Amino acid sequence: MKKDKFIFGFLILFILFLPFCKKNYVEEKSDQKKEETKEKYSFFVISEKGFNLYDKDFNLKRAFSFQFPVVDFSEFKEKVYVMTSDSKISIFNKKLFNIEYNFSFNQPPTLMKIISNERGFYYISKNKLIYKDKQKEETVISVDTNFVQIFKNPFQNFLYIVDEKGFLYSIDFSRKILKRRFFVGDVLDIGFEKYGTRLIVVSSKTTLILDFETLNIIEEIKDFFTNCYTFDKNPQFLLYSYADGRMFLYDGIKYTPMEKIEVKDKNSDIKSFSDSILIIHSKTRNNFDLFVNGRRTRKFNVKSEQETRMVDLIFEKDLILAKDSLVLVYNIFTDSFKTYVIKEKIKGIRVVSEEFEEKVEEKPQIKEFYTIQIYSLSNEISAKSEKERLKAKNPEDTIIVNDTTILDKKIYRLYLGLFENMDDASIKRDELIKRGYGRDIVIKKMKIND
Repeated sequence: MKKDKFIFGFLILFILFLPFCKKNYVEEKSDQKKEETKEKYSFFVISEKGFNLYDKDFNLKRAFSFQFPVVDFSEFKEKVYVMTSDSKISIFNKKLFNIEYNFSFNQPPTLMKIISNERGFYYISKNKLIYKDKQKEETVISVDTNFVQIFKNPFQNFLYIVDEKGFLYSIDFSRKILKRRFFVGDVLDIGFEKYGTRLIVVSSKTTLILDFETLNIIEEIKDFFTNCYTFDKNPQFLLYSYADGRMFLYDGIKYTPMEKIEVKDKNSDIKSFSDSILIIHSKTRNNFDLFVNGRRTRKFNVKSEQETRMVDLIFEKDLILAKDSLVLVYNIFTDSFKTYVIKEKIKGIRVVSEEFEEKVEEKPQIKEFYTIQIYSLSNEISAKSEKERLKAKNPEDTIIVNDTTILDKKIYRLYLGLFENMDDASIKRDELIKRGYGRDIVIKKMKIND
């Protein structure tokens, strides 16, 4: 009898403990899978001659060469729009690793830069912005003076063009509409902050913070700078003056300086990465200063006889450095690096996953949608109340509340609608603005599990 009770008790304990064991096992396997995925990557290398695919130890896997040198390229998912020195543009397919299509032009490019989207690309021909795809070539806008610069908003479907007279144009390129023309003067640099809803325009006289769509002035920083550096999500940005080496970390909400950074070597390469990392490379001394959230955390040297340049930072730890055909992969935290020699002079390096190469036809487990951010609130009760109010006024639309932590503070973002493409989201946004919602509501991408 005692033996039966013991067995029965053991079974109950086993049943109760089983979900915990399973949970831990699943979490361990999930973490293990993440680490394995992190290690399974290749380098997609852009050189003057063409494209090459290397494994993580820089062994050549695939190669493709163009007849003329590559001068510019623009990527959209698996496609790369490539401009060569003969002003020809082609579509290169990363999956097939071959040319998918060659374009011919009625109006050839005059500015060696292209901006791609889902179906085609934009380019400059003298005083015209032209859209080109496989079926058509159309002039989006034409002005009385030549265009000299073009920028793409990495978060919103907007282009910005600067002409010879110093006018800045904002263009909704999903619908090919000119939103505004605004005089800013000689543009030295442009940065994008707050998910691309703010433009930081550095000119020869001042720095302007502008609305991404209307180009209305949000703030003016009356000081001379030459460069701007921004982060993907962190509401901060850096302004740098090449003339005297001054650099300031600015609060992206109040637009006031938070930290001052001195760049002693004018011959420095400066890059911002991820959400808070800044690296300053002194080419004269060949040393590097690592900053996190505007504060220097360490200094390191790369022991190389050749002067290198920063290409990318992968997994927020491995800094890719290049010099002609020499590649160094330097771990900024363990102070260790590996050196590789490849055959081409490198223009750029992209990291692609092994799954991208090997599982081309596999249905993705995560879908991407476009949604409209309506509010960003700091109070949970207010967020729940606004969600109910939005749902009552928009019963047919999905309402999502997403909370994130920024600088130790909870932010509750409210999103309305799930759209499969940017055009549908833009139509809905215009409808909401007409109904009285502010122009600061923005379209964002959202990933949702199947």
